[in-house]
Amino acid sequence: MPLVISVSVPRNDVLREWGQRVRVWLFVLAGVSVMLAGLGIFLWQSWKANIRNEMGMSHLNDELIRVNEMARLVTENSNDVFVVVSLPDLIIEYVRPSVERNWGWVREEFLGQPLGNILDGETAERVGERIAGMMQEIGPAGTGGRHGKIDIDILHREGYRIPYDVSMTIICDDRGKPMRAVALARDLSDRKASEEIVRNMAFYDRLTGLANRRLLEDRLGQLLRLALRDGSKFAVLFVDLDRFKPVNDTFGHEAGDWLLRQVADRIRSCVRGTDTVARTGGDEFVITIPDIRSSEEALAVGEKIRASLEAPYPFNETNTFEISASIGVVLYPDQGKDARNLLLMSDAAMYQVKKAGRNRVVLYTAGSVDTADAHVLSVAIPWQESYCSGQPDIDRDHRELFRIANGLTPHLAAQESGGASYGNILIHLRDHVEKHFRDEEKILREHNYKDVQLHSILHRELLRAFDDMVKRHSEGTASIEELFEYITRTVIEEHLLMEDRKFYYLFDSSARGTAEQG
Repeated sequence: MPLVISVSVPRNDVLREWGQRVRVWLFVLAGVSVMLAGLGIFLWQSWKANIRNEMGMSHLNDELIRVNEMARLVTENSNDVFVVVSLPDLIIEYVRPSVERNWGWVREEFLGQPLGNILDGETAERVGERIAGMMQEIGPAGTGGRHGKIDIDILHREGYRIPYDVSMTIICDDRGKPMRAVALARDLSDRKASEEIVRNMAFYDRLTGLANRRLLEDRLGQLLRLALRDGSKFAVLFVDLDRFKPVNDTFGHEAGDWLLRQVADRIRSCVRGTDTVARTGGDEFVITIPDIRSSEEALAVGEKIRASLEAPYPFNETNTFEISASIGVVLYPDQGKDARNLLLMSDAAMYQVKKAGRNRVVLYTAGSVDTADAHVLSVAIPWQESYCSGQPDIDRDHRELFRIANGLTPHLAAQESGGASYGNILIHLRDHVEKHFRDEEKILREHNYKDVQLHSILHRELLRAFDDMVKRHSEGTASIEELFEYITRTVIEEHLLMEDRKFYYLFDSSARGTAEQG
């Protein structure tokens, strides 16, 4: 009979065991679910990141394309020329396409060429020396001396030169060794043209294009130094027109200006290119003639000018002007050994011609003329109503300028330039002129005067020259006559009575008509 063993297990223990197993499986299932959820989240985030990266890369690519397009537009349309050369052999590795527009050369003609094949010899040498100097200044770590500038003239393919300002930078490798030079060349033509305009305003008469008094004095100084060194002679001719004022008063300032230009052209045609012809006043001219051998030769030049100026001037179909010239002549060193005396004596000789009937040429000789007759010592500066512009503030300032300047005349007559009174007059005059210029410019801007900027430049130049003249006078290198001459001729006659007249049309027509009749 089989053996049967019967084991009795309590019911509660079985249920407990199954509960434990269920809990384990549930725990496992929960863990697996969490893992699967984490994996899903990870995959989802990774997918979103990839999408964002792809979108970012696409945006970045678009931005790079936009930047490259902007760089291309700047490169192709800029007037600046950008050049990269290797060091130290100065071989052109890159050049901006604008080189064809600026220098006339095709870009490909530059690449691979030594810099000396493109620039002329002297310019290439200067640029090479500048780069070499910059390279020597670079320290062992590639610091210092990496930036420099140079102004050069570039030869255009068609043969003319263009001024350029060139900024250069040396590019070094990681060890500080110079590898390339990067140059940016900027055209200076406009700036040079502006500088030339300012220079011409400072040294040349705007109406005739002749030298002005400032340039004349500079040329006289050069002639004196040259003559002293070489023992040579030169002549100074002082020309004053006869019967010019009636033309100006009868036919107006446009006719007067036309006539002055004709006179300037005729005088130029009578002298050499090495001679200087200057307009020093309304209808006054001074000519310097170097390398004169005798007084007869100087008088012959003066007679040639006199005869030329005496010929009629056909103005239009109905009017022909007839004027003449009184001419005084001096020789260095016979009649004077400095610029002041040469101008004084030539002016004195010219004034004697005026008293003797005009239209002739006279050589100054000691005792033949009275130097007190010279215009340079004329101290009367009377105000006339014909000087009115029609603008009350400007006219009031102009009258005051005449009054202050006339306060110098007692000192001029006595040849005294010291004392508090004299100094106070100069200070007051300088302050008044500066304030008047400032106020006048404000009025002209309010009336939209088209040449107000140019007029302002003239004002600054006059003040600078005034300060220079006062400084020279205080140092004893300029006489009281020269100072007074500058005030009366340059400030009053040339600027106030001639240059300022150009804006009179802006103001009251009746006052303007009165002014123009003067």
